[in-house]
Amino acid sequence: MSSRARWATRGRTEALPRHLRVVVLIGEGLLAALSADPETLRTIETDLVSLGAAGEGRFVAGLGADCEGDRGAALEAFGEAAEAATCVQPPVRAMSLACSAQLLDSLGEAETAMDRLAQAAALTEVRRNGVAFLGWSRQGTPMEWLLRRLDARGHSAWTHELAEVATGHSDVISSLESSTPLRHEQREAAAPLVGPALSPREREVLGELARGATYADIGATLFVSANTVKTHVSSLYTKLGVSRRSDALAIARSHQIL
Repeated sequence: MSSRARWATRGRTEALPRHLRVVVLIGEGLLAALSADPETLRTIETDLVSLGAAGEGRFVAGLGADCEGDRGAALEAFGEAAEAATCVQPPVRAMSLACSAQLLDSLGEAETAMDRLAQAAALTEVRRNGVAFLGWSRQGTPMEWLLRRLDARGHSAWTHELAEVATGHSDVISSLESSTPLRHEQREAAAPLVGPALSPREREVLGELARGATYADIGATLFVSANTVKTHVSSLYTKLGVSRRSDALAIARSHQIL
C-alpha cells in the first residue's frame, strides 16, 4: 500500500473504535508483508503501539524482520507477539505461533516448531480459522510441509483438515508475491500501456518471468524452444514499452496484467 493510500485510509478509520482500527492496521501489515515493504511495516508497528496494541505491533515487527531476511529478529518478535497479542480476529497469537513454527523449523528446531504449530492449531480449532496457516513467513519452512508432519502425529481432526486443504498449495507469500507490487514498484510511475493487448502466449511468458524463470525454464514449461521464448519476450517488451524484466513486471502489475 502506498503512503498516499495509507494516509487516505487513516483519515477514514480514525473515527472507528480502537479495536477496529487495530484490525485495519493488521490488515495493512499483511498487505505490506506481501509487498516486501519493511518501511511501511515499521510505521504500522508504531501506529499499533500508539493504540496500546503492543503485541500486535510485535507481530508486524516480525513480518518486517522476516521481509528483511533477519530470522532471529523475526522469531523474537513473533514470540513476543504470541505472548502479548489480544486481537481475536485476525488471530494474531495463532499467526505469530505459526510463523514461529516456520522459522524454527528452518533453523533446525523441528520439535519446537511442531509444538508451536500445535499451539496455533489449538487456538484456532473452535472457530476453524485457517488464516494463521496460510504461510506468512518468507524465510521459514513451507506451511504445507509442517502441517503434513503435524497431521502424521495424529494431532487432531482440525490439523488433519488443515493438512488436507494445504496439500498442493504454496504459502500465501510465495503464491501472491509475483502479482503484488513491491515497494519500489509502487513508488515508480508506470508508463501508460500503449499498443495491442498481450496475446495469451505472451501472458504465459510474462507469468513465468514473474516467477523468476529462465528462458530455458520457460521453454521447457511451454514446450517451445528458447529462441521462441526470446521472440515472445521481445514482443511483450515492445508492447509494454520496456527493455528489461523488472520494468516489464512493474508495468504489468500496475495495470493488473499479472
